Amino acid sequence: MMGVVVENKREFFRLKLSIPFTFSVIESKDSRIATNQVYTHQTQDISGGGLRFETHLALQAGDRLQISLHLPSMMPIKVDAEIVWSQWIQTPEEELNIGGIRFLDIDEEEQDRIIGFLFRAQIEARKKSGESETAEGV
Repeated sequence: MMGVVVENKREFFRLKLSIPFTFSVIESKDSRIATNQVYTHQTQDISGGGLRFETHLALQAGDRLQISLHLPSMMPIKVDAEIVWSQWIQTPEEELNIGGIRFLDIDEEEQDRIIGFLFRAQIEARKKSGESETAEGV
């Protein structure tokens, strides 16, 4: 009997959650992006291995960032990261670049803080909504 094999490339579960973070660009393929400026954004989703967000910046795969993630009631988590994919989309209001970020060399303790926060957020979301599925991928 032959079946369909689905490969999940995610190492961590991903939660749709808006969390503030700041970043500065360490290295970019686009010389117009300032490397001495701090940018403020919100996550669209996040996991222990990275996040997704929207920006107006022309960030591209391979660009390197230094991120400060601001989880509620915790000290900021600072980590180097890399854009692994980006895609421009047109909304009714504007053009946005959606980007996927992978954390690089993240300290295991910091990663555990993110994962613990996400588990607690998922439990709270389930309690509030009664839904059984709020996470995507594992």
